[in-house]
Amino acid sequence: MVGVLKDYHTHSLRDPIRPVSIGLRPFSLKYLYLRLGDGDLDETIALVKRTWEELLPQRPFDSVFMEDQLNEFFYDREQQLGRMFTIFAILAIAVACLGLSD
Repeated sequence: MVGVLKDYHTHSLRDPIRPVSIGLRPFSLKYLYLRLGDGDLDETIALVKRTWEELLPQRPFDSVFMEDQLNEFFYDREQQLGRMFTIFAILAIAVACLGLSD
């Protein structure tokens, strides 16, 4: 099966959208990505879990929201960097103020 997807970010939203190739190897399936609509998420995840356990009983089911992973992977680092720059800026202002007194 071959198809074309709309452009989407595979890295930080600050990075430009780059070409990506997606391949399917049925015997090495590790992840299943689903786009869920608005509705009862708990019920939908329960249905997906039951179906997964029917089709792949040897593999444990675990659900994770991609948004949470992206925030953790890309934006937690940026927030840490922002806090670090804030601390250094405060230290630089404090050192500059020490030099102002006569």
